[in-house]
Amino acid sequence: MSEAYFRVESGALGPEENFLSLDDILMSHEKLPVRTETPMPRLGAFFLERSGGAETDHAIPQGSKLELPLWLTKGLFDNKRRILSVELPKIYQQGWRTVFSADANVVDLHKLGPHFYGFGSQLLHFDNPENADISQCLLQGFEEHEMGCLWRPAQGRLWNHGGCWGDWKPKETRRCQSMLKGSGNSHCPPQENQRFLVC
Repeated sequence: MSEAYFRVESGALGPEENFLSLDDILMSHEKLPVRTETPMPRLGAFFLERSGGAETDHAIPQGSKLELPLWLTKGLFDNKRRILSVELPKIYQQGWRTVFSADANVVDLHKLGPHFYGFGSQLLHFDNPENADISQCLLQGFEEHEMGCLWRPAQGRLWNHGGCWGDWKPKETRRCQSMLKGSGNSHCPPQENQRFLVC
């Protein structure tokens, strides 16, 4: 029996989305707050509340705040012509980044945005002075939140089998860091080193 849909891996963490991936298609339709930097003629018909009303050309005036899908925003964004300026969504602003830096595990990422990491990495394409902070937040959030989901079952297994989690985790963390840095302090054969790169 064949499946109706063969899963295509997401390309959202790369430079472009994979348009054959349902996850990337859904992520590219996430809304992004923008402000128009120039008048946009004939687009007001799509945004009736923002158009001039009595104007016949249905122009969107300069300075209008809109919410556009990511795919349209990426198509209209141009540094040289300054058609749009992209504003950060609420969950990527400083207040939420402070929450993530304190403890990423207390935030329900799926409730806030099901494509948090992919959408956040796509935000880095737009010129924003906070891009470095956003990328650090994404990396730190992934390490704490997602790796924590992997460590918790291991922690339970260690305690169930009489292991000492407090001694084991720092040793494994140092070992993995030394392998990633290539310091050569690890005592594992090279094929085993690749197995531990998830640390």
